[in-house]
Amino acid sequence: MSLLLENRIRIVLLILLFVGAYAELRSQKNIGVFDEMTKLPIPNVNIQVLGKKVAYTSDVNGEFVSYAHDSDSLLFSVIGFESTTLLANTITDSIFLLPISYSISEILITTDKGEEQKIGRLNMSLSGSYLSNGTGKSIKVARYFKFEDMFMTTPYLKRIEVLTLSNLKNATFNIRLYNNNEENPGRMIYNQAIIGTAKKGTRKTKVDIEALQIPFPKEGLFVAIEWLCFEENIAAVRYRNKGSKIKHIKYSHEPSFALYKNGKHGGTWNYIDGQWYKFNDNSKTFQMKIILGQ
Repeated sequence: MSLLLENRIRIVLLILLFVGAYAELRSQKNIGVFDEMTKLPIPNVNIQVLGKKVAYTSDVNGEFVSYAHDSDSLLFSVIGFESTTLLANTITDSIFLLPISYSISEILITTDKGEEQKIGRLNMSLSGSYLSNGTGKSIKVARYFKFEDMFMTTPYLKRIEVLTLSNLKNATFNIRLYNNNEENPGRMIYNQAIIGTAKKGTRKTKVDIEALQIPFPKEGLFVAIEWLCFEENIAAVRYRNKGSKIKHIKYSHEPSFALYKNGKHGGTWNYIDGQWYKFNDNSKTFQMKIILGQ
């Protein structure tokens, strides 16, 4: 056997050993997420691989497929349950999350039924760009709204409106509501998913929550938009770089949300690796309007 052939065989064997070792460290797992108390499946759980641009979302049966490495840490987060971080190599085929309770403060209604107030504004001419989640690194963003005494006359959240851009017919997203904790999103004030649907194209997307009777917190309100990382929400978008004729494809979790051009709207908070961070650039505030009512 020639020396050249022996070297080639060694290289092939090394490659096979490397591939085998890599496959052991990074394997496909079908995992279910369940309520610790009722043992029922939990849908819409966002699972973020910490420190990486990877995220998953459990389906209606509470299931998702993970391709994480054994050394990865996975953060499980969903409305109504305690957030949990687990090492991938400790996860079997089932995860159980503990439910948490919420308290809502009393509100005194002082005006006639039917009155409304509007906070914020939506305007296409004010849109500078769109905030998207093409990577999975950030799974939710939030905007802050300060409490005003005049809200006592219309204490309940009636409707939330955003400007969306979607490359899919019906892209779904989740809304989370937090109180203000030292100018950061604090505890959640509602324990159920609030699902919005963005139709294809540029739209004013409205989410009606009047029936939920959620009061505006006196300490202030953070409204968070959470991308749902379902396969059905992923769009393949073709684009060209400036000055190039070559077409590229990028993948994005839909929809995207319109931002303001200027920095006069309070800023946006970004949730990465289990922590909230405020964008340094206030121009990155996303457009949102809240309707308050009785």
